[in-house]
Amino acid sequence: MLPSDPEIISTEFWITARQQTVGFTVVPAMNASELGSLFENFDPSLPMIFIIHGFADAPNATWVDTLTTRLLYRVDATVVVVNWFLGADSSNYFVAARNTELIGRQLGNLAEAAMLLGVSPKNMHFIGHSLGSHIANFVVYWLRQVSIVVENFTPKRITALDPAGPYFCDTEYQVDTFLEATDAEFVDVYHTNQGKFIYGHVGCEKSVGHVDFYPNGGYSQPGCENPIFGFIEDMFSDGEESHASCSHFRSVHIFSESLVREDEYFRGFPCPNLVEFQHDFVSGDCFSCEPSGKCGKMGLDAEEWGRGDFYLLTYGDTPADGFMQTLGGRMMRISVLSSPQDSYTWGQFVVEINDRQLGPLGPFELNKSRSSPVESFSKVFTGV
Repeated sequence: MLPSDPEIISTEFWITARQQTVGFTVVPAMNASELGSLFENFDPSLPMIFIIHGFADAPNATWVDTLTTRLLYRVDATVVVVNWFLGADSSNYFVAARNTELIGRQLGNLAEAAMLLGVSPKNMHFIGHSLGSHIANFVVYWLRQVSIVVENFTPKRITALDPAGPYFCDTEYQVDTFLEATDAEFVDVYHTNQGKFIYGHVGCEKSVGHVDFYPNGGYSQPGCENPIFGFIEDMFSDGEESHASCSHFRSVHIFSESLVREDEYFRGFPCPNLVEFQHDFVSGDCFSCEPSGKCGKMGLDAEEWGRGDFYLLTYGDTPADGFMQTLGGRMMRISVLSSPQDSYTWGQFVVEINDRQLGPLGPFELNKSRSSPVESFSKVFTGV
């Protein structure tokens, strides 16, 4: 299957910076003659952050605007938003998937022009959602073949927000190249809808980065409907984001909110022997930074924390518009040790926490039954 005609896709690069107070500078990718002068008004010594939307999405989506605002709040940088809306059309996923290599080459040409003007690959950070994650891979793949500026082009970082699974991480249609840890000095991945497509999941079901985060287990997110019911609701809704892809989009909201949260939020714990999230993590078996001694931390500071797979809980509310959202919370573990007894007992523990600002939290069930005379049991939940 061939990609779409580049003239039909009409890829654009929307460029802004902290000192640019009004809108974006928009440059069509087809105007190669303009690429050399593209960054004349931008400081090449600053970090350059690329935001790449995914399938059936657009560069003017609310999450893109919010993420741009938050990034520039945290970092004095040049931000490039990639507009490949016409190539990411929802009518045919596999055509959109094939288009990712073309968009990657176009964005790679832009990155090459930036390097010619003095931008270092060590100052480049690609943030991609869904198919946008794999576009970042194709940028690297393309420039490692054609760049005249550097050999073995390796950007500083790639952040993959629930990278798309079908065509890339499955075995039936898998392409020769897809996102992996060797694509950048640091690759952090956020899995929120991993699994098999036939079950309504669209994210890549394997660890592909230096750090892979699995909020709420990584398969589906609290507050999001079953994809089948979501499709039905989408038929009667004109909202910006699909109900069917609620879990898939949760990755962008979690990463975005992590930029403006304190260190206590969005921490992940290793769970090397995890088989089932509710049983092994929520029960409190993995509430420790061992065996490596380092936990993971979502957001811009992730590189300073641990490596590997990390798990965490978040709230289930769909984020509202605005600067602050309420997905992240401090995780807490409550453990109960029963007193020694000669006989078996059964019961249920319920805990409620009273917070000065938020009021009562809970109730939280710790256990429904106990089948041994002496037993310790725990539960992890998201607090304030």
